[in-house]
Amino acid sequence: MTLAHDRRPAAPLALAAPLALAALAAACSPDNRPPRAAGTPQASAPAPLRLPATFVGDLPCRDCEATRLTLTLFDDATFRTRAVMRGGTGDGRTTAELGTWRLLDGGRRLVLDGTGASARQFGRIGADTLRLLDNTGAELVAPLPYRLGRAAAVDTVRDRMRLDGAIVETAEAVRFVDCASGRGFPVLRTGAFASLGRGVRQAQAGQPRPTSARVIGRLQPRPPELTGTGEVLVVDSVERVWIGGACGAGRPRG
Repeated sequence: MTLAHDRRPAAPLALAAPLALAALAAACSPDNRPPRAAGTPQASAPAPLRLPATFVGDLPCRDCEATRLTLTLFDDATFRTRAVMRGGTGDGRTTAELGTWRLLDGGRRLVLDGTGASARQFGRIGADTLRLLDNTGAELVAPLPYRLGRAAAVDTVRDRMRLDGAIVETAEAVRFVDCASGRGFPVLRTGAFASLGRGVRQAQAGQPRPTSARVIGRLQPRPPELTGTGEVLVVDSVERVWIGGACGAGRPRG
């Protein structure tokens, strides 16, 4: 398998406040409506997002002291996250994810669609703050840290992550089309590139067919010797290779 220009295929071949205070505030409100709970997204739509943007904060953790979450939103409607456990038996454990994002409720609610079982949602508070919501988009009422603040610099989050995607081979390049984001990346001829090639050949058994793979890899800047723009994928290990579409029939569970 060889690499050349970054040409994306037309179609993948494969792969409480206390009650007394709340009542008092409501009585003093000009329209006699209950006050907005602390952290609830503003009634009016926040200013447009300035992208790319990174938001960072500590969120509650069941088995550790906190989870330091880094969330970066890109202008192609994709996101990346890095979650680092702080304290507890998993101190320092890091996971990363790639997916797509969308705005709902007039731009007041941010929804992340990734590889997890359910979408993670945030309310937008002004231009520089996000507050974690529950899986239905409702406010989380608890005296816990649920906020992320805009970071001064953009973090591209190039950590190792588990990716499912289609393997697209041409005479010029090998590309990995990620299932969660729909983005395609040239596969660099380093790391487990040879292992990925062997897995594809074994799965196809001499009959070129749509093939998918689950890999552990990292997105890296494009080396100067490669033409085109965008990032490349470095595959560190190959977990599975199978015949079929990465996001449809034939995709392994778990």
